[in-house]
Amino acid sequence: MKFNVLFLFLFAQIINTYSQDTIRYLNDNFNDTIKYSATNIVHINYTDSIPYTKWYYKNSLSWKQGPFDFVTKTKNGVWQHFSDMNTITREGKYVRDSMEGLWTYYHATGEICGEVEYKNNKVIDAKYFDTKGRKVKKKKANIFPEFPGGQNKLLKYIAENIYYPPEAKAKNWQGKAVVEFVINKNGEVSNVRIKKSTQYQILDIEAARIILSLPRWNPGKQHNQPVFVRYSVPINFRLVETGN
Repeated sequence: MKFNVLFLFLFAQIINTYSQDTIRYLNDNFNDTIKYSATNIVHINYTDSIPYTKWYYKNSLSWKQGPFDFVTKTKNGVWQHFSDMNTITREGKYVRDSMEGLWTYYHATGEICGEVEYKNNKVIDAKYFDTKGRKVKKKKANIFPEFPGGQNKLLKYIAENIYYPPEAKAKNWQGKAVVEFVINKNGEVSNVRIKKSTQYQILDIEAARIILSLPRWNPGKQHNQPVFVRYSVPINFRLVETGN
């Protein structure tokens, strides 16, 4: 009796071991690396000839799952992508890393927002819908973020709210900064950084400040879904001579 109990216990442990996912830590090139420098955390189930995988990203709660060939480093078969709220965002088929056939896109509330046909990773046809199933025009389903009122309003806001530091004025410091930032899915400014410096830290700090102060934008969309979009704006610091 004790032998049978022990056997069942060991058998359960073996089954449990083989049912658990293997975890690999990969960099952007899908090569193995240490946990703390990994950009991809992959849970792998080796029950099929092509491993079924779940991919999690460093600094992100979004994830995806599907068959991945670690020899060719390509996605094959049906994949599903999920948001940071654990809701499905899109699903469809990859063939050697290229999107093929019908892909279905979803609103955050679960309704279908798009049906997109792909051939060799290129869109050949698309239909988009609102949350009530009504058709949405393609040009409204794929848009860039927009500052309220448009580009001219953005330039006006910067011109009216920029602050030229007195120290920079006194030392005749001038230059152009290019500020890069991200407009998130809610239209908020984030991830601000100086892409091109004026060579004067005090001016670069002011350029970053004015961008951080921007009000909420109308967010960008791709396939009728709000998306993160990277944006750049030049900020000029130029002193104009005035007559007596």
